Amino acid sequence: MNTPITEQHLSKTAYVYVRQSTLAQVRHHQESTERQYALREKALELGWRNRRFRLWTGIWASRERR
Repeated sequence: MNTPITEQHLSKTAYVYVRQSTLAQVRHHQESTERQYALREKALELGWRNRRFRLWTGIWASRERR
């Protein structure tokens, strides 16, 4: 099912959570990290504006767990 993105969708903030658990994972799975960050570009292509986009990284989550 391919539902079109409407103005109602675009009026909401798009959130992308990028997560790599350890520095070693970031180093060894760089392609995965790049694909996750590319989701921002995809959201912009689909019509979201920069002010309606938030990128969260796993760095903050891992710091909170300590």
